[in-house]
Amino acid sequence: SGTDDLSAWLPGLSAFWANKSEGKVHFGVGLTSFMGLAADYGDTWQGAQYVQNVSLYTFDLVPAVSFELSDKWSLGIGLDILLGKFEQQLGLGPNGSVGQLTLESTTVGLGGNFGLLWKVCDKSNLGLKLRSPIEMNFEDTPEVTGIPASPPSLEIEMEVPLEITLG
Repeated sequence: SGTDDLSAWLPGLSAFWANKSEGKVHFGVGLTSFMGLAADYGDTWQGAQYVQNVSLYTFDLVPAVSFELSDKWSLGIGLDILLGKFEQQLGLGPNGSVGQLTLESTTVGLGGNFGLLWKVCDKSNLGLKLRSPIEMNFEDTPEVTGIPASPPSLEIEMEVPLEITLG
């Protein structure tokens, strides 16, 4: 038996600031909760030796600059600084009855954003955005409770894929 409620708390936020100067160069920064996942299965369910709870939290800081190339065209570039935190707990032994293994890791990945905006007419714009892939490498030596053990260091590699948006 396990829990009927797999939900877990997952933080989310967004904050933005932009400076529209008198010239043709503008600056801004965005802070967002880019992606995440959390599930809590409890420690008494049949698959506790595979996972009891797991979470992935990310926060994305993007300083950016834009350039007005003409009355119709603008170009934007930004640095993507992605902070990721991964946590997982699993049980040792049948239904996790012997002990527990815990993984926790925080990492930073870097990428870039590129945007092109076309002012089609006074009431319509068309934009193209590219976000580069971002490598996230989580590393940890698991903490083990309940049994004497010296587990090896583990690596979990993740890639946030290329994103192309047209709208």
